[in-house]
Amino acid sequence: EKAWDVPWLKLEKMANTLTLNYCQCLLRMEEYYEVIEHTTDIINQHPGVAKAYYLRGKAHKEVWNEAEARQDFSRVLDLDPGMKKAVKKELAVLSMRMEEKNQEDKNTYKGMF
Repeated sequence: EKAWDVPWLKLEKMANTLTLNYCQCLLRMEEYYEVIEHTTDIINQHPGVAKAYYLRGKAHKEVWNEAEARQDFSRVLDLDPGMKKAVKKELAVLSMRMEEKNQEDKNTYKGMF
């Protein structure tokens, strides 16, 4: 079959759905870099999949990639404004965690210079 045939497109959509569900499980297992890899693959093929950006944003948040997380969450809002509440919550958690990390870093390095 060819990539533009209807059965192939249906199969690809199912595979993407399964991959995104798998990524949800990986997040719970704290396999953040694997989530980033899989969701990036989906985004490269289908840049309109809001759930892929959302899951990748959550993974970036967990590995301290603040700019990437914010960018992904912003893209989620562009693609699916109905996810505003969930994105707002994730951004609040991200801001809080980054503030805590910055304070920890200040305390760690305060006597060094």
